[in-house]
This record gives sequence, structure tokens and C-alpha cells, in this order.
Amino acid sequence: MTGAISGHDGTAAAPMYAGATANSGICFDSTSTRVSVNGSNLFQFSSGAKLGLQDNGAGIIFGGLTQSANTPCIFKTAHNVLGQYNSTTGQTYELYNTRTDGSNYERAAWTWESNICKLKSEAAGTGTQRAIHLPAYFLLASASDVSPASTTGEQDLSSVTVPAGTLATNGDKIIVNASAILTSNNLVALGTFHLDIDGTEAMVSSDAPNQGSASNPDTDTVVLSLEIVRESTTSLRYRGVFHNYNDTAGSYEQVIVTGVEAVTDIDSNSFTIVSRGTPDGATTDVIQKTMDVQVVTQ
Repeated sequence: MTGAISGHDGTAAAPMYAGATANSGICFDSTSTRVSVNGSNLFQFSSGAKLGLQDNGAGIIFGGLTQSANTPCIFKTAHNVLGQYNSTTGQTYELYNTRTDGSNYERAAWTWESNICKLKSEAAGTGTQRAIHLPAYFLLASASDVSPASTTGEQDLSSVTVPAGTLATNGDKIIVNASAILTSNNLVALGTFHLDIDGTEAMVSSDAPNQGSASNPDTDTVVLSLEIVRESTTSLRYRGVFHNYNDTAGSYEQVIVTGVEAVTDIDSNSFTIVSRGTPDGATTDVIQKTMDVQVVTQ
């Protein structure tokens, strides 16, 4: 037999070519070929070589007809949003620069490994591992206008947790900029304001006696800038400076600090950066005005 087999176009409810299941089959119109199941068009091939998926939970399964442990799947998760997921299995997306075969390639991989999201440059065989350029920094946390909860004793003001794997390469760093207002009106030492790295004091403002009084309180403006650099998975080198301005006396003090902090494996464990204050009789003796924590990667 030669020539075309012709018939009516059909509809979703009454397809031209139907199987034994009622209202399921293939139908046509002037611009598309559609597949219907139980009376609804689920996907279609339309003019312009477009594949349309109708259902809001529609997805594409690769490597099988149904989703299983080893089949990557892409779904519509919300309006204008695509998601790749497969239960609790971490997924990987590979974007190739060159590929001859599975043993010779250059690619970027966006992947989940041991609950850490990584962007990597990979190569094999004749391929060359290429550089990846990312934005210079991102803001991890920010806080402002924080006072101690009590009038006495050293107290946490702001605490920032740096997630495991944030500093992924030696030389990656965190920059902390913080400022505070210290006051005293009872002729004793000012309160202090300082930063801790993973529970160890790294930088502290001066705590010298002052000439404050009830009618003329002594006020200092303290600015701390601290850079924390990854040297290894278990070592952070920090360096910084604090500026202490005595607004009452008009004096200025600058102190530079450096040191090394031993930490638990930061590829697998988080660590904290904490600003602390010691008030001198009133919570308003120490007011943290700002603390910004930025991450800078290479």
C-alpha cells in the first residue's frame, strides 16, 4: 500500500488514533500533533519545532520511562521556574567547553557533594582545566544598632555562622567591618567592644580610664576592620586594625593586630564570628552600630 493514511484530526477526548484506554491517543490540528491521556492533552509537538508539556508538574525523565534512583529529571516547580531533583540524591549539571568523548573534555560542573554545593572546573585527557570567574564578594550577614541585654559582664552582640565549605580554597577570605559607640559617665574605664573567631578573641578595643562625668560623659567611637584568610582547612590567619576616636578629648588611637586561629576542618564544619561588648553600668554604654561580614573568593 502506498500513499498517506488519512482520517479526521480528532480531539483530546476523541483522538484520531486511540488505544484501548478510553480518551487516550494522538490527535492533530493545523499547527500541532498532540498526545492526550484520559481526555487531556499532556504534550504536543507544534510548528517551530516546539515541545510543549501541559501539566503544571510536568517533567522530563532521562534514562528511563519512570523516575528511579539513577534517572536525572527536570520539572516545572513553579511559574517560570525549572528544578532538577531526584528525591534526596544530590544532582549535578555539566556545561561543556569542549568534548571529544567521555575521556577528553573541558567542562564546568555545578554539583552537590556531601551536602556542599560546589562550582568546579573539570578536564580530562586532552582537555585543560579552565579558570572560573565569579563576583568578587558577597555579603554573608549584616547587623546594626545592637545593645547588650544586661548592664554588666561580657556579652554577645551579633553572631554570624560561616557555613562549612564557604572558604573552599586557600587564600579565600572573610572581611568583617564593625563599629560601636562606647560611653561612660562615672569616672571609670569605658566598656569594650571586640571580635571573636570561633570562640577566641581576635581583636579588642582599648579599655583605658577616662575623664567622663555625669554632665560630660566620655564617648569613644570604635571602628574594627578584620580580614580572615584561609591558610588551610584547619588554619585561619587574621589581620586587622581598630581605630579608637575619643570624641570628648579629641584623641585618636590605632592598633594593628595579627594572628593565627586553629579551627576544626572548615571544609566540613562551620565556624562563628562574634562581636562582643562589655558595658560599664548601663546597656547604652556599648552600642554596636554596624557589623558587615563579606566573603571574598579567588
